[in-house]
Amino acid sequence: MSKHAAAIRGRPTEGGWGDANTDWGRRSRDTVPPRATNHYEGTDPMNKAELVRQVAQRAGMSQASVNNVLNALTATITRSLAEGEAVRIPGLGTFGTRVVKARVGRNPSTGDAIDVPEKARPTFKAGAEFKDRVSLAADGPA
Repeated sequence: MSKHAAAIRGRPTEGGWGDANTDWGRRSRDTVPPRATNHYEGTDPMNKAELVRQVAQRAGMSQASVNNVLNALTATITRSLAEGEAVRIPGLGTFGTRVVKARVGRNPSTGDAIDVPEKARPTFKAGAEFKDRVSLAADGPA
């Protein structure tokens, strides 16, 4: 990366982050407050195959049946959201959409203006019961 590109991206060109020539008035890394820690940091997230296996075991169903149900569930939620309808699952939460307004963006390579159209983004709001159960599990023994 050239010195010019590094300067545009806010990266130090020489001397490091604390150097007076490269800090550009920003706080040094030592003074930035730490992010909230992820309780599951360092662990791999559960994948679909593992989810299907555990649900099948818990429900006493075949993995193929659970896989079909999970596929139908995700397709139904996706279709409902695409049609502008929220999906509320008591005890879990609400799937919905949020409209992101149209804006003018920039091509990071050329700096040219780009019109970014309005679009709907999926959202999920966890329900109170779900939040409480996750909170209790996170506070329990490690």
